[in-house]
Amino acid sequence: MALSRVDKLTFVNDLVGDVTEKIKDNIRLGLVPDSWDGIELRQYVADTFLAHTTTMHKARLQQFKNDVLIHNL
Repeated sequence: MALSRVDKLTFVNDLVGDVTEKIKDNIRLGLVPDSWDGIELRQYVADTFLAHTTTMHKARLQQFKNDVLIHNL
C-alpha cells in the first residue's frame, strides 16, 4: 500500500530522527573514539543508516533504482 505524502514525511522524519539520536547518544556516552574526525564520522553515519535498511526483492529493487534514475533522486 502506498503512503501519502504526509505519511512519507512522517516516516522519514521518524527514521532519521531515531538514527540521529542513536549516533548522538553514542557520542555523548563516549563510545565514539576521540580520534575520529569527519571522515570516520561520515562512514559511521552511513554505516548506521545502512544497518536500518531492509532487503528488497530483485524486481522491487530494480524498480526502485529505475525510479531514482528517472526522477533524478
